[in-house]
Amino acid sequence: MPEEVSGKKVISCSEIGLIEGCDFKFIGDTVDEVVKKIIEHAKKEHNTAITPESELGRIIRSFVHYLGEV
Repeated sequence: MPEEVSGKKVISCSEIGLIEGCDFKFIGDTVDEVVKKIIEHAKKEHNTAITPESELGRIIRSFVHYLGEV
């Protein structure tokens, strides 16, 4: 998805299957903003260290979508 297109981006913890049953949603103006939020959440709430450059970080980035999009 091109970042130049306007619209909020979103992902939930459960969408990536990191932690089953965690339905926290992360919304931002850019993919980078959303990825940063979920990485911070994973560290704080799930004791899971992820970097944006890691394989899991890249997978998370690929799951970010436009708000309202399924």
